[in-house]
Amino acid sequence: MKSALAFQEERAQDYDPPLSGWRRAVAYKMESALDAFSDSPADAWQHTAIVRYPLWKFVAKKDDEGPVTTLTSNQPIEVEVRRGEQLYFAENEALSIFAAGDTEQDAISDFSVQVVCQFEHYQDTSVEQLFGEAVRLKEVFLASFKLE
Repeated sequence: MKSALAFQEERAQDYDPPLSGWRRAVAYKMESALDAFSDSPADAWQHTAIVRYPLWKFVAKKDDEGPVTTLTSNQPIEVEVRRGEQLYFAENEALSIFAAGDTEQDAISDFSVQVVCQFEHYQDTSVEQLFGEAVRLKEVFLASFKLE
Protein backbone atom coordinates (compact mmCIF):
# COMPACT_ATOMS: atom_id res chain seq x y z
CA MET A 1 0.00 0.00 0.00
CA LYS A 2 1.23 3.45 -0.80
CA SER A 3 0.13 6.40 1.23
CA ALA A 4 0.56 10.11 1.54
CA LEU A 5 0.09 12.30 4.54
CA ALA A 6 -2.74 14.73 4.24
CA PHE A 7 -1.89 18.26 5.17
CA GLN A 8 -3.50 19.53 8.33
CA GLU A 9 -3.74 23.22 7.44
CA GLU A 10 -7.51 23.50 7.12
CA ARG A 11 -8.12 22.37 10.69
CA ALA A 12 -4.85 23.50 12.23
CA GLN A 13 -6.00 27.11 12.10
CA ASP A 14 -9.02 26.31 14.28
CA TYR A 15 -7.21 24.11 16.75
CA ASP A 16 -5.09 25.51 19.55
CA PRO A 17 -3.37 22.52 21.23
CA PRO A 18 -2.39 22.72 24.87
CA LEU A 19 1.19 23.82 25.28
CA SER A 20 2.15 20.93 27.50
CA GLY A 21 1.63 18.01 25.13
CA TRP A 22 2.71 18.93 21.66
CA ARG A 23 6.29 20.17 21.86
CA ARG A 24 9.42 18.19 21.15
CA ALA A 25 10.87 16.44 24.13
CA VAL A 26 14.55 17.05 24.61
CA ALA A 27 16.78 14.02 24.08
CA TYR A 28 18.67 13.07 27.19
CA LYS A 29 21.53 10.83 28.22
CA MET A 30 20.81 8.34 30.95
CA GLU A 31 23.57 8.05 33.49
CA SER A 32 23.89 5.17 35.88
CA ALA A 33 26.42 3.40 38.04
CA LEU A 34 27.07 1.12 35.07
CA ASP A 35 28.84 4.01 33.30
CA ALA A 36 31.62 3.86 35.88
CA PHE A 37 32.23 0.14 35.29
CA SER A 38 31.50 -0.16 31.58
CA ASP A 39 33.93 0.05 28.68
CA SER A 40 31.06 0.86 26.29
CA PRO A 41 30.88 4.38 24.88
CA ALA A 42 28.55 6.89 26.50
CA ASP A 43 26.52 6.90 23.28
CA ALA A 44 25.21 3.46 24.21
CA TRP A 45 23.05 5.17 26.85
CA GLN A 46 21.57 7.69 24.45
CA HIS A 47 17.76 7.74 24.36
CA THR A 48 15.62 9.27 21.69
CA ALA A 49 13.17 12.11 21.91
CA ILE A 50 9.44 11.53 21.61
CA VAL A 51 7.61 13.89 19.29
CA ARG A 52 3.82 14.17 19.45
CA TYR A 53 1.86 15.20 16.36
CA PRO A 54 -1.87 15.97 16.30
CA LEU A 55 -3.31 14.56 13.04
CA TRP A 56 -6.82 14.91 11.66
CA LYS A 57 -6.55 13.34 8.19
CA PHE A 58 -5.36 9.91 7.22
CA VAL A 59 -4.83 8.98 3.58
CA ALA A 60 -4.03 5.61 2.03
CA LYS A 61 -3.90 4.19 -1.47
CA LYS A 62 -4.09 0.43 -1.97
CA ASP A 63 -2.20 0.34 -5.25
CA ASP A 64 -1.07 2.65 -8.05
CA GLU A 65 -4.37 2.52 -9.94
CA GLY A 66 -6.70 2.20 -6.96
CA PRO A 67 -8.70 4.96 -5.34
CA VAL A 68 -7.34 7.07 -2.51
CA THR A 69 -9.13 6.60 0.80
CA THR A 70 -9.25 9.62 3.11
CA LEU A 71 -10.45 9.55 6.70
CA THR A 72 -10.96 12.53 8.97
CA SER A 73 -11.17 12.32 12.73
CA ASN A 74 -13.61 14.16 14.98
CA GLN A 75 -10.72 15.39 17.11
CA PRO A 76 -6.96 15.33 16.64
CA ILE A 77 -5.33 11.94 17.06
CA GLU A 78 -2.04 12.18 18.94
CA VAL A 79 0.69 10.23 17.19
CA GLU A 80 3.88 9.66 19.17
CA VAL A 81 6.99 9.38 17.00
CA ARG A 82 10.31 8.18 18.36
CA ARG A 83 13.57 7.16 16.77
CA GLY A 84 15.00 3.72 17.28
CA GLU A 85 18.46 2.55 16.34
CA GLN A 86 17.60 2.12 12.66
CA LEU A 87 13.90 3.01 12.29
CA TYR A 88 11.37 5.60 13.37
CA PHE A 89 8.26 4.41 15.20
CA ALA A 90 4.82 6.08 15.16
CA GLU A 91 2.15 4.89 17.55
CA ASN A 92 -1.11 5.54 19.30
CA GLU A 93 -1.73 3.08 22.09
CA ALA A 94 -5.45 3.89 22.42
CA LEU A 95 -5.98 2.81 18.79
CA SER A 96 -3.53 -0.11 19.10
CA ILE A 97 -1.61 1.11 16.07
CA PHE A 98 2.15 0.81 15.93
CA ALA A 99 3.96 1.71 12.69
CA ALA A 100 7.57 1.98 11.54
CA GLY A 101 9.56 3.60 8.75
CA ASP A 102 13.04 4.55 7.62
CA THR A 103 12.23 8.22 8.23
CA GLU A 104 9.84 10.09 10.49
CA GLN A 105 7.64 10.80 7.44
CA ASP A 106 7.63 7.10 6.45
CA ALA A 107 6.58 6.07 9.96
CA ILE A 108 3.70 8.58 9.96
CA SER A 109 2.68 7.45 6.46
CA ASP A 110 2.64 3.82 7.60
CA PHE A 111 0.58 4.90 10.62
CA SER A 112 -1.88 6.60 8.27
CA VAL A 113 -2.20 3.44 6.16
CA GLN A 114 -2.85 1.34 9.27
CA VAL A 115 -5.57 3.74 10.48
CA VAL A 116 -7.37 3.48 7.14
CA CYS A 117 -6.97 -0.33 7.03
CA GLN A 118 -8.25 -0.77 10.58
CA PHE A 119 -11.21 1.55 9.90
CA GLU A 120 -12.16 -0.43 6.78
CA HIS A 121 -11.75 -3.71 8.66
CA TYR A 122 -13.97 -2.65 11.57
CA GLN A 123 -16.50 -1.07 9.21
CA ASP A 124 -16.85 -4.36 7.30
CA THR A 125 -16.90 -6.63 10.37
CA SER A 126 -20.00 -7.21 12.48
CA VAL A 127 -19.84 -7.05 16.27
CA GLU A 128 -20.76 -10.74 16.45
CA GLN A 129 -17.50 -11.63 14.71
CA LEU A 130 -15.42 -9.71 17.26
CA PHE A 131 -14.53 -10.24 20.89
CA GLY A 132 -12.48 -8.59 23.62
CA GLU A 133 -10.48 -5.51 22.69
CA ALA A 134 -11.67 -5.67 19.08
CA VAL A 135 -15.23 -4.74 20.12
CA ARG A 136 -13.94 -1.61 21.86
CA LEU A 137 -11.71 -0.72 18.90
CA LYS A 138 -14.62 -1.07 16.46
CA GLU A 139 -16.64 1.40 18.54
CA VAL A 140 -13.70 3.81 18.75
CA PHE A 141 -12.90 3.69 15.04
CA LEU A 142 -16.50 4.09 13.87
CA ALA A 143 -17.20 6.90 16.34
CA SER A 144 -13.93 8.77 15.76
CA PHE A 145 -13.44 8.61 11.98
CA LYS A 146 -15.49 9.29 8.88
CA LEU A 147 -14.81 8.80 5.19
CA GLU A 148 -14.40 11.88 3.06
